[in-house]
Amino acid sequence: MSYSDKEAYKNSNVHARFIDNWNETGNGMEERLEKLEEQIAVIRDRNRRVEADKAWETSSFRIAAIAGMTYVVAFSFMWSVGNVRPWLNALIPAIGFVLSTQSLPFVKRSWLKRNKMI
Repeated sequence: MSYSDKEAYKNSNVHARFIDNWNETGNGMEERLEKLEEQIAVIRDRNRRVEADKAWETSSFRIAAIAGMTYVVAFSFMWSVGNVRPWLNALIPAIGFVLSTQSLPFVKRSWLKRNKMI
């Protein structure tokens, strides 16, 4: 046997022992893959919740519901203190809320650009 043949045999034997050892122990690969799959599932669940929260935060229904509740609370307070036109004056805080929700995306974008977040 030449030197290169001996080296080839030695290397192939090392490789075979490595493969045998790998197959016996699994080298933790299956457990690692399972953990990674679990972590990915957790991340996907979190992303779904974040997307749902974002959709709720920007929904027209949410804005209308809060504006309606603001109107009812303001009306009740103004009526209880004897305001002359509580139905009209209660519109001011409700309209203010709606306007703030419409202007905040612009303010948010400029803040993000100024702070180099986007």
